[in-house]
Amino acid sequence: MLTNCEVKELLAHRRQRRQHDEPQQQAAPELQNRERVEIQVLKYIDESVPSVTNTPELVRECLSALKKMDLGFTEGELVQVANHVPMRQVELHLVVEECAERMTEEQSGEVIHVVTKVYEKAMKPS
Repeated sequence: MLTNCEVKELLAHRRQRRQHDEPQQQAAPELQNRERVEIQVLKYIDESVPSVTNTPELVRECLSALKKMDLGFTEGELVQVANHVPMRQVELHLVVEECAERMTEEQSGEVIHVVTKVYEKAMKPS
């Protein structure tokens, strides 16, 4: 599974490589749909994910901190946390299945604290 940030990096890298390898060539008809889809995916990620949280370093730092907590997050849940950056417990409950049954209120509060701590550095104005 890939986070939105990783998908954006991958698609941007692929597009850049294709533009470098074939700068003046127009995509073959069977590949034009791929181009259109890639552009739409990149646009969606840019519009739906706060740019401040959409950096590989922050995503890695957040996921690493969450894995160290050893709360039994699935890979899908970690990706959802990275994509949606829950800052309140209600948001965490939306991305972690059976959150109330799997962790105490204190544990879910600690998860929010970790996520907030990682991303607040980037959200502060310079």
